Amino acid sequence: MLIDDTLKEAQYWLDKMSIHDTSRERLTAKLDVLHNKTTQTKVNTNTKAKTEETPDLPIIKSHNNEVPCASDAVAIKYNERYGRHVVATRKIHPGEVIAVEKPYTLILVQENVQTHCSNCLRVCWANIPCNYCTYAMYCSEECRNIEWEKCHNIECAVFPVVLEYSTYNLDLCSIRLAVLALREAGGIEKLRTMVKEVDEHDDPRTKGFSRDGKLYSDKYTSVYSLVTNTEKRSVSDLFKRSFDTSFFVYFLATRTVIFGAKLPEDLSGLAKNNDVTFIGGLILKHQQIIPSNMHSFGETQGLEYLERGIAAMPFFSLINHSCDPNILRHSRPEHIVIYAMYPIEKGQQLLDNYGKHYAVMSKAQRQQKLLEQYYFICDCIPCQEDWPLYVQLQSYQTLVKKPEDKAKIRKALKKFNMYVDLATIGNMPNRSYIIKDLLKMVQVLYDCAPMPCEEMSNVIETLKRVYDFNGNLCEIPQIQK
Repeated sequence: MLIDDTLKEAQYWLDKMSIHDTSRERLTAKLDVLHNKTTQTKVNTNTKAKTEETPDLPIIKSHNNEVPCASDAVAIKYNERYGRHVVATRKIHPGEVIAVEKPYTLILVQENVQTHCSNCLRVCWANIPCNYCTYAMYCSEECRNIEWEKCHNIECAVFPVVLEYSTYNLDLCSIRLAVLALREAGGIEKLRTMVKEVDEHDDPRTKGFSRDGKLYSDKYTSVYSLVTNTEKRSVSDLFKRSFDTSFFVYFLATRTVIFGAKLPEDLSGLAKNNDVTFIGGLILKHQQIIPSNMHSFGETQGLEYLERGIAAMPFFSLINHSCDPNILRHSRPEHIVIYAMYPIEKGQQLLDNYGKHYAVMSKAQRQQKLLEQYYFICDCIPCQEDWPLYVQLQSYQTLVKKPEDKAKIRKALKKFNMYVDLATIGNMPNRSYIIKDLLKMVQVLYDCAPMPCEEMSNVIETLKRVYDFNGNLCEIPQIQK
């Protein structure tokens, strides 16, 4: 009752404010948010485990002929300099949906085992364990049964071994991909034929495409064809990955029935077994594919955006890096959505960010980190021009010379501070309207202000925050006293 009385009193004094008061609109919006949060709290007071809402996925208006999950506004290209990459086939506007991809596999990160379902990855505060281990927890018996049939009946026996390694997520994903590939193919011999066909394919652009000329997100060959950077890796790097692979294959062979039955613990015999060495070769390949291609699958928790899991995304992995990306990756319960952030002209590359952004990391640091993990020296515009960190960015008021352009920007940004306040509080009302307004701000700044620009950076970060409210949320329940 104390909260209700306080809100009523705040509304009373708000009504007495002059309609010309510039802060009235901002305070009204904040009060609406607090009303919504109070109502939501009352609804959930007697709920044991709060489940996530599932907003509708955005719709792609016209699908791509080669990539079913993508829009026909993009195409896959290849050249020696950039390898496989994605370009615009027409002008793309800010906010346009580029792709909605369902991962080939989604793996919960180790830190979330107690709070999320290992199968669907949704938040659950009343998980039930696997029947044979406590390393996988589920929101329901249905999810437990689904993952057991899919992969966990093999993984269960090797979980304790993988947990000993600090590279748990990498190792489990390497094993998971092999198990899924084997089951998708329907046996080792069919899997051999499948990967041989990819290996012998002579067009680098369409490597991993299915026989009908399409790149499917739910086909193993799409993942298998991703870059490994084997020739760029050091001897010590390859040795460690080979050693780890041998270790895991030994346990798969002797503790599980992945090869039809548990095999004898005879190293020389296993080394001569063609099936064992074949699966070992796949796992070693996965150990190299994953660091250069896996995507973080995220969730919003308060003001932070955290990693919920890792995702194998065949199409998204073809998008190259920029330290100032022109797209946004947005996680939903079972998909990742790509939106355009800036206007993208026909023929321009779509550019993602691999976790090294110009606003928070110096050029030298970015280039070192990218070279270590991805084996390329970044030549994006922020690197070419050595853009400053966020704290050194200049305002449009300094950068823009024409008074009429300054006026356009000032008008476009009129409600920006209010949106920042709402994004900070959370549970935003009228999200679609706010997103539309923020996208207009991006377009005006893009047209009128040179980059880099402090206001553009602020608008983009706020826009990302608002999109995230439509995505995966993790709200920690309050303990009732």
